[in-house]
Amino acid sequence: MVDYKKLACVIGDSSVANNINKYVKNLGSDVEVLSFSSFERLQKSVNFEIIDYLIYEIEQMEADYEIVMKIMKTKFPHIIRIIISDKMSENLLISTHELVHMIFEKKNINMCLKDMFARANKLRVFLQNKDLIKIVNSYDTKSYLKSSDVAILQQIQRPDVSLKLISDLIENDLFLSTKVLQMANMAIFGNIKRVNNIQTAVISLGLNIIRALILNIRLFGEESSRNHLLKYFKELETHSNQVANDVVHVIEALGLDSSLQKDAFTAGFIHDIGRMIIIEKIKDWEKIAHQSKIEKASKCDAEKKLIGTTHAEIGAFFLCVWGFPMEIVEAVAYHHKPSDYNGTGNLVLMITHITEALNQKHSSEGIEFFLDSLDPEYLDRLGYLEQVKTCYYEYFGIELDEEQNNEDE
Repeated sequence: MVDYKKLACVIGDSSVANNINKYVKNLGSDVEVLSFSSFERLQKSVNFEIIDYLIYEIEQMEADYEIVMKIMKTKFPHIIRIIISDKMSENLLISTHELVHMIFEKKNINMCLKDMFARANKLRVFLQNKDLIKIVNSYDTKSYLKSSDVAILQQIQRPDVSLKLISDLIENDLFLSTKVLQMANMAIFGNIKRVNNIQTAVISLGLNIIRALILNIRLFGEESSRNHLLKYFKELETHSNQVANDVVHVIEALGLDSSLQKDAFTAGFIHDIGRMIIIEKIKDWEKIAHQSKIEKASKCDAEKKLIGTTHAEIGAFFLCVWGFPMEIVEAVAYHHKPSDYNGTGNLVLMITHITEALNQKHSSEGIEFFLDSLDPEYLDRLGYLEQVKTCYYEYFGIELDEEQNNEDE
């Protein structure tokens, strides 16, 4: 028996509602469309716990869409929230970027629905735990104003503004870069190709949106609520920066095409975004670290035991919902154990996996420690295992004959 997902549509324009219903049926998907002419009728007719998606038209509804989305986010955060509008605007993006997961323009709605359902299939693989889905979907943590934010805001005001400098400053901040990419991917539904690097995102969004986004994230955040977590976020940011910066070495060492660099940098930079959510939302990071230490197990194993999933799965779910390119989502989902990946040809995943292993604390102590952090079966299957060993020696500046002498001893 098919387990149908429920898509609730609150749409005043009957032609748009009919188009959605017809398109979903033609897709042959396991989605049932429930149509309502007002939010009040939806509330009276349906138990929200069974709803998986909500599409809300903002132009023809009496209820304010921001109020509706705040209610949904607070009471039913497991629902993927989508608004449709006649036209995308800067004000719409700024006012909704922490309330909704997707924005559809009416003229592109069929293309957007197809992409949404493709992502939904991936989401079911990443997370089965409904409590964790609620945690991830309600994630909206704001940060604090950094010196880099000030530099960006000052640069935007200059008559000789440098987009490259702004992009470089944003790339050095994990949370801000994630939000910039998230917003860029919400804003380009006229072109289904995803924005996957910061400079393109900056050009796509424009400086006014970048400035408003920084102010919204930083100035209105509750700094005091995060002070005790800053140590963990700093460690996470340092590690993510290092992994991202090292992808160039891995690409060159393996003889891969340099065109992979932007996607691999992005994946490396946000590969541990799930840990940010665990640290701040689930608040079990110290327990996980302790469990890992006393049982001499990986942090992924400890996460699985304590919270029922891993930071990789949480991060992938989060990025998938927010519209990141699937190649990057998959790299995040499987960066610790790529042999679990059922697809083919994702070199960004392989690069992320190798670069992450290079940056494990014990990898510098010897290649056997490095290999312990890898998935040799996967790399051997792709035909890269021996090249990865050479990549290791080059990365740590170890001569091959020196390593051979150590093995002989």
